[in-house]
Amino acid sequence: MFKKVGKYNNIYENYFLYILLLVFIGYSLYFFRWFVDDLYIYFRYANNFVKGKGIVYNAGEYVEGFSSFIWFLILSVFGFMKLSLETSSKVASLIFSVLSLLVVFKISKELGLEKWSLFSVILTAFNLPFILWSISGFEISFYSLLLLLCFYEIIIIKKGRFNIPSLILLLTLISLTRPEGFLFSFAFLVAIFFFAKDSRKYFFYTLSVYLILFIGFLSFRYFYFGELLPNTYYAKLDYGIIGYNEVRIYRYGVLYVLKFFLRNLQFAVLLLYLIFRIKFRLKEKNIILLLTFIFVQFVFVVYAGGDWMEHFRFVVCVIPFLSLLSTIALKDLYKRKLSGNIDYKILYVIGILFLSVNIYFSNIDIVNTEKILWNRVKCVSTDLKNIIPSNSLVANGSAGVIPYYLEDVNFIDVIGLNDKYIAKYGKRDDIWFEKYSTDYVFERNPEWIILWKRKNGSGEFTTKNTSPALKYIESDRRFFNFKSFKVYDVLEDTRIELFKK
Repeated sequence: MFKKVGKYNNIYENYFLYILLLVFIGYSLYFFRWFVDDLYIYFRYANNFVKGKGIVYNAGEYVEGFSSFIWFLILSVFGFMKLSLETSSKVASLIFSVLSLLVVFKISKELGLEKWSLFSVILTAFNLPFILWSISGFEISFYSLLLLLCFYEIIIIKKGRFNIPSLILLLTLISLTRPEGFLFSFAFLVAIFFFAKDSRKYFFYTLSVYLILFIGFLSFRYFYFGELLPNTYYAKLDYGIIGYNEVRIYRYGVLYVLKFFLRNLQFAVLLLYLIFRIKFRLKEKNIILLLTFIFVQFVFVVYAGGDWMEHFRFVVCVIPFLSLLSTIALKDLYKRKLSGNIDYKILYVIGILFLSVNIYFSNIDIVNTEKILWNRVKCVSTDLKNIIPSNSLVANGSAGVIPYYLEDVNFIDVIGLNDKYIAKYGKRDDIWFEKYSTDYVFERNPEWIILWKRKNGSGEFTTKNTSPALKYIESDRRFFNFKSFKVYDVLEDTRIELFKK
């Protein structure tokens, strides 16, 4: 499968690679039932699209309430094929992650890492965030694969292998797979410009076709949804660049990055060694390129203020790049300091043991809690479907599982992910991720309201610890027109309450 690159060619290498992939798949399947509520937003859109209602959350409301248009299309294909969206999305994510690991191995060979190539795979595969999001059903695995493939196409340009159709396709898909993807596409284009000194005419052709395709998509998005960016951007990230609150948001983004490195010390230590040890010269373009892509993503993370989801979703796409850089650092460290004292195979064993222990002592409890929570919400949704009539209007704070199961019910997404008005004109409570507009919700005159509540220190269930949108709805005088209809305890400290007007 892998042709020989460089001097090193161990007959057992491929077999060990396949064993690593099997262990990675085993780890992933262990967490297979874990998922996040937002995944079902995709499913509701795909379900409506398959039924001929268009790309809508509620019939007739054209809102792009998801983060990846390409992933929506892929899930819709599964829907047209009558496949289970949850199972097929998770299996697809896992397949893309396995392919990413294979590409990491191939890139390692191209970078001349030789006998250290498998270490890049180990650092990526034995990483809890990478494992979790590989079976999440989200677009993260597909996005990571696209970035790796594009990086591979760029580093082989200097070997005279300029694949124009492949680069155009990858650059376009990257921009359409994540809203911030155009930042990576731009960074890749700059890299292509410098790597293709002898083929500048091919660069300008690649740039021109990419821009035509990307602008064409933006035109479609504007005429179909009425916006140039997904509604999720306006709901979560629509704030200024400089200001008191902006600085506070950036602080959370910086802490998000630092927290990731604190939980992944292997990257922190090896990258620090690389930065202080390697003398950056123009001939070391691959190192500079890797650092650039990591920097681009971290700039986005800081701008976004991190992420409300656990498990470092926003860093997953650069974990393979961090692994490649860390392996470069390890190879240099071994060559200069350790080669006379220890066999490199011992470092492989130590690395696998360290990363396995790191996974074992990671916060698995929250993974299990999320798994229990959302699978219980599925049961709640089945019961709600028997209670709430079709075509009813429901104000709801969780936009995924419940709306997906109540497919014929219309929803007001009170945090704005799938509502243009709240996303663009709603208020933000301090620097909270979610927006709200209590007046707008009650002016829509919902027949039902679903509130999430958590237990406070006094043992009372309240909305104060859930979301500002729900807190202000419950405290509004107009809420007194609603009466409690049914209560669902989904966790010891979490419940869902249904209210009817």
